[in-house]
Amino acid sequence: MQEGYLAAVRGLVTALLTRHSRYMTPAKTVRKDQEQILTRLGPALAYINQHYMEDITIAQLTAASGTSKSTLQRYMIAFTGMSPMQYVHHLRMKRATILLTAGMSVADVAFNVGYNTLSSFNRHFLQIFGMSPTQWRKQQGH
Repeated sequence: MQEGYLAAVRGLVTALLTRHSRYMTPAKTVRKDQEQILTRLGPALAYINQHYMEDITIAQLTAASGTSKSTLQRYMIAFTGMSPMQYVHHLRMKRATILLTAGMSVADVAFNVGYNTLSSFNRHFLQIFGMSPTQWRKQQGH
C-alpha cells in the first residue's frame, strides 16, 4: 500500500456516493448547499454502504456522522429524498436485483442483503417494486 492511499480511497468513495445520490435525488429537492450536506453525511453514507447487509440502527448512523437524529434525518431527505432507513432498504433492494439476476435463490438473496427473515425481504421488495422477487425475476427473463 502506497502512502496516501486512505485519502485517495476516501475521495473516491465520496465521489461515488455523490454520483449515486444524484441519481436518487428528485430534481425539485436539489439545494445549493448539497456539498456542505455531503460533507456532514459522507461518513454516514459510507457506513451504510459498508454495512447495509447488517442490522443498522439510527444510533450507529448518528455516531458515524456526528449529527443528531433529527439533523441526520433532515440531511438524508434533502440529499437522497429518503429517510436513512428508506435509503438502507433501497440500497439492499438494488443489490438484491443484481443477485436475483445472477440466479441466486430468493432466500439466499434475502439473507445476503441483510434481511433476517424472508417475509421482511418480500414485504420490502413488494413495496419498492410492486411485485414479489420471484415475479420480478420472471419479468426480467431469468
